[in-house]
Amino acid sequence: RARAAMSAASPRDVDGAPPAPSLTATLRGIARELGSNDALQVAAAATALLELDIGDGHGPAWALACVGAGVVVPLLRAVQRVPRDAHTLAPIEGDGTTEEDVRAGDEALLVLSELGGVAAGLLEDEGYQVELDADSGRAIFVDSRSGMGSASAPVLRASEAAPEEDRWRFALLVETLTLVTPLGVDAHTGRFYWSVEVIEYIGESDDGGAELSVIDMAVEDGDLGDVTRALVVGPWQGSDGVVEAEKDPNETLGEALDSWRDATYVTSALMTGSTALKRVLVCGCACGAPAAFIRRYIPGARVDVIERDERMTNLSIEYFDLECTKCDEDVDISSAGAEGEIRVFRESFVKAAKRMSAEAYDAVIGHWPACDGVDDDTIWREICRVTSDVGVVAFTSTNADVARSMIGGDETRARLLRDPANVTFEDVEDERPDKRARTGNDIASKVNSKDVVCCFMSSPNDDVFKADAAWDARVRAKLGGAAAEFPYRLAACDTHGVMSVLDYAVAENDDDADNVGRIPEADGGNAAWDAFGDAEAAPSSDVFDADYWNGILAAHGCSISAHGVVAPTKTSSQSSAKHVPELAENGYVWGGVIVPSDETSALRLGIQALVSAQWPPACIFVSDVAWRVIDILFAHAEVLLGGECVLEPSVAAFKLEAAASGKRYIGNNFGVPHRDYSLQDAVNKDGSTQILSLWLPLNRVTETNGCMYIVSKKDDEDGGVGDVMKSAPEVPRGSAKPLAPVDPGTLLAWAGNTIHWGSACQADSPNDPRVSVAFVFRKRGDAEASADARCAPLTRDQARATTLEKRLEIIHHAIGVFEHWYGDAVDVKRRLRAH
Repeated sequence: RARAAMSAASPRDVDGAPPAPSLTATLRGIARELGSNDALQVAAAATALLELDIGDGHGPAWALACVGAGVVVPLLRAVQRVPRDAHTLAPIEGDGTTEEDVRAGDEALLVLSELGGVAAGLLEDEGYQVELDADSGRAIFVDSRSGMGSASAPVLRASEAAPEEDRWRFALLVETLTLVTPLGVDAHTGRFYWSVEVIEYIGESDDGGAELSVIDMAVEDGDLGDVTRALVVGPWQGSDGVVEAEKDPNETLGEALDSWRDATYVTSALMTGSTALKRVLVCGCACGAPAAFIRRYIPGARVDVIERDERMTNLSIEYFDLECTKCDEDVDISSAGAEGEIRVFRESFVKAAKRMSAEAYDAVIGHWPACDGVDDDTIWREICRVTSDVGVVAFTSTNADVARSMIGGDETRARLLRDPANVTFEDVEDERPDKRARTGNDIASKVNSKDVVCCFMSSPNDDVFKADAAWDARVRAKLGGAAAEFPYRLAACDTHGVMSVLDYAVAENDDDADNVGRIPEADGGNAAWDAFGDAEAAPSSDVFDADYWNGILAAHGCSISAHGVVAPTKTSSQSSAKHVPELAENGYVWGGVIVPSDETSALRLGIQALVSAQWPPACIFVSDVAWRVIDILFAHAEVLLGGECVLEPSVAAFKLEAAASGKRYIGNNFGVPHRDYSLQDAVNKDGSTQILSLWLPLNRVTETNGCMYIVSKKDDEDGGVGDVMKSAPEVPRGSAKPLAPVDPGTLLAWAGNTIHWGSACQADSPNDPRVSVAFVFRKRGDAEASADARCAPLTRDQARATTLEKRLEIIHHAIGVFEHWYGDAVDVKRRLRAH
């Protein structure tokens, strides 16, 4: 049946719209039955899904409707409840496993197989095959056009027709292909390791409470058995979807904070105008991490939690080890609890607030405490009444109406705080003066449910969230003796209009036991503070000291001078003039060698030395030779673009590993066909290129060691008009051209909207893995004005005058730009800012 589903799933028209309300109700009812502890009821519900005929039978409409109804987690639970033979995967009855359990597991497995078959059909339609990596056993998505694979699932073009809030259904549908294949088996216990393991599932409650799930998700690139435990409210949206809370199961609850949201709750609470944080109210229990963290690190703080759903509290206690006292209405909430006690009250905020005394809390944090039948203004008045007149509140799950209630027309008391992971190009672009009038420039017009809206009962200092010594001192005053153990710091605060983007990092740890976990002493040099969780120890030397880098690079011809100024290079760029017509006609240029071999050799050897010293390849841009090469490239870019240009700070360096297709690491290849920019951004109205990507090989590149592939403008019908920016565009079969073989220093460039990708180094390649650098140049004028405002582009003179500090800032920014591809780069970015 699974094979039949795969052959049936060859859709040509995929409707991304959600199902009709009546069908949704039917599916939600089936999902509730799947969550039953009665195996026969589960089996019957799974059979009902298979018998449900939606649209084209068991095609995309059926599959997307099932996924959207939240059936994946209870189906997985039914499959994983059944013990199986480690070699054959056949079910094993006995030891408490009944025939009914096996039947339920088998029926659930059939449904998941059908869903996977539909996903395979959608992928095949878009040119992808799914294979298993021989070493890790994990799925690899292989582009049949180029033969390149990636562990990251491609974004289906079919999803672009769906509303943005429903696109997760496509991603989860693709993920079903990987969910029922174990990653491995424990040799001692015979227990399977899954990419996603369902620990607990509770269906919708009779009073309308959403379904709740506790799942363990395998850590990407982690060892077998390394997982992150997540609490999910509502349908699970896949491994990249939104979760209510998460933690490392091997850590004590409250030891670290594993989400930006929780970190920002605590950061905001510490900004209270009170001399000490004595009482905190948390709206929403989640897993209890913020409450447990405050109890552990802030001496004397008493924490109360409001949580209406007792199921949530029970899951937090059982699976996240929350230690708390469950309270009812008989407990006096107006009086503070015992020191070290977390009290959880099962009632709505509005109801509890009636029993609270005025100005009871120094900070109120958590989800906006919406109550049925109570308007936002009334809720806000109650929050203000129970909060100290110098206190602070910080809420997520808000919207424009809630923000207006909180702010009351006085935005001087409010801050809109956003996770760097949720910042879009449009967020920064909208702060340009010419766009503010159209998009609005107040908190209510900008806020989304993932943001934290922080509001102060009295006017705060302008630099309340500024990552500097004053912020450090303010927090130290709240923490007292506990400051030495506090595990995080505020690393950066970038402000864009009314929005502030907070970035956290791990507090510095030294090998000296006396300094473990200590907050750095405040001085004029440590312009930032650091944040939550565990990380490798930072390097012992100061990265802002040229001698540190010279110790790694100088022997390879990549020294850093004390003044950091690069003299203008004497180079002829006229050879590029003949390629201008090629750029206009084909959208790309394959020129000759333009950078001397001693320069490319120095860069290649320097990158190798950096990687050996556990730094990413992009750190080569601390060196003077890198900026001499950039000066050479400026000259050629100006010829190709037909005028003065600026350099984007999104500089990149690559050092591939052999036979590492699908592996994520800083400096790997971008193996998915893509455009760097939209047609509108990259090309002027007259058809001339205004954004140019320039790629420079540092060793000989062939078709086997990681070359670039390009699609000519002639084979790209619309140039990107029909593609969503940075999504995987359509690549006509036979149109991919390898830019190989090429020698080190060869000019390779293309318009910003040209389809391209970099291949991986094959295991049997006779050549060393590719080493290269890449840049983006923008013609001055409109293209320059639309650049990413988070880190301004550089003129040629500015590039020649970059100091070591400026180079480190650029590297930090550049790694962040590509972090979605590289994987977690938090530790590297922290080290780049460590004195």
